[in-house]
Amino acid sequence: MEKDCADEKMKEPETSDARLRAQKSRLAKTLRSVREVNAALEEALADCSRKRMHADLLSMELEQVFNCCTDPMWVVREDGAVVRINKAMADLLGRSREEVVGNSCVDVLGEHCSPDGACPVKSCKRAGMLHTYEVNRPFASGGSRYFLVSTASLMTIDGLSGFVAQYKDITPQKQAKQIMEQANAELERLAGIDGLTGVSNRRTFDNALREEWNRLSREKRNLSVVLCDIDHFKGYNDTLGHQSGDDCLRKVARALEASCGRPADLVARYGGEEFVFLLPETPPEGGMRVAEAAREKVAGLALHHPRSPVCAYVTMSFGVAGAVCRPEDCPDALLEKADVGLYQAKKQGRNRVCAA
Repeated sequence: MEKDCADEKMKEPETSDARLRAQKSRLAKTLRSVREVNAALEEALADCSRKRMHADLLSMELEQVFNCCTDPMWVVREDGAVVRINKAMADLLGRSREEVVGNSCVDVLGEHCSPDGACPVKSCKRAGMLHTYEVNRPFASGGSRYFLVSTASLMTIDGLSGFVAQYKDITPQKQAKQIMEQANAELERLAGIDGLTGVSNRRTFDNALREEWNRLSREKRNLSVVLCDIDHFKGYNDTLGHQSGDDCLRKVARALEASCGRPADLVARYGGEEFVFLLPETPPEGGMRVAEAAREKVAGLALHHPRSPVCAYVTMSFGVAGAVCRPEDCPDALLEKADVGLYQAKKQGRNRVCAA
């Protein structure tokens, strides 16, 4: 028994050493883990620092782009408050940044903020919402400028939804478009005008005849046509020359136009010395009155005609035709009847009005 106790006393130092070694081993592992964690934390902190520096540089770059953009821009919060503006926007508004930021965009721009139903404030909560529209902004100094406004939804710096808007000046393009439209309208007008006399040409008359016939056919209303030409105009030209003939045609055309009392009435040069009247909502007897008034106005010009067997002055013969317009009928038939009336006027001695 004494021997066993002695053996146990000899084992106690060995057991203590083993425990110490185990503790040292555990401490060494813990230290390595702490060092590894510290190294990972340092790397994470360095990575965060790099990312923050990159974000700061990117923010500075975007801020420079925002401020240096020549197009006016601003950022507006969902409640309509202006968050930031660039220099171009301040110049456009004629105010400083301090006078604009924090105020409502509606108060700043008033009724010119956006067209009806296109206000970006109403739709800025919808992610990815893109919208473009045009505004015409007047200035206190006079005049106005057209802008193409492009808006896009975004999250503002305070974490609220909002939008960024860019105002691109399109005044030159708008003015060029208006000039082109005016030029096209003028070309269209000139295309329907007889170059010599200034009254409508045959093309305009043909189109107007079809349109009026279709319109009046729906209600079965009256339409009259008057066909007329200058008596013995060839002799006038042969004696006095073509320049005098052209002058005669111009004066006659003006006299014929003056005999029409309504804006809807149309006088056109039908060809050569022949003219035609289109008289919407006019019965045949009304067409006769217009034709007689025109004949008297031409006679009143007292244009000397050295080769006319009818009169010493320029005269005209008129043929009148009228009808109640019906869809099943053809407007060309009305013109043919007026031509028959003109033939009768010539056959009866000219310088007169005859109805078909």
